[in-house]
Amino acid sequence: MLSMDVWKRFAWPYFKQFAELVISHGVTPIFHLDSNWDRGLEYFREMPEKTCIMGLDSKTDIRLAKKTIGDMMCILGDVPAELLAFGTPEATFDHCTELIRDIGSEGYILASGCDVPSNGRKENIKAMRESALKYAY
Repeated sequence: MLSMDVWKRFAWPYFKQFAELVISHGVTPIFHLDSNWDRGLEYFREMPEKTCIMGLDSKTDIRLAKKTIGDMMCILGDVPAELLAFGTPEATFDHCTELIRDIGSEGYILASGCDVPSNGRKENIKAMRESALKYAY
């Protein structure tokens, strides 16, 4: 909701400074990035390499994030809550398999975007797990 000029001046410097402070104390920051962060992904390249986790919620283009961030940062998430709640096990398995294939099994943590919804179907959660077990190694 901020213009990029305002975001670069008033948000990013403090966001980065806080993350660097956390890192200096031996803690791995997990950037919980709700909403669409496509236009700001390149800024995360300023973080120290392999010290952070970028958590996405299916609104940011995870493939663009991987292309932009590369192996500098672990990517977490992107299994949509809607899919876990209302999808089929087959659709969930296929979506998860595509994520693992496209993002890679190293530097990626397959997980729901945000949290597993309270109405997430057990069989869909199992399908997500099965895809990880089958394709992550």
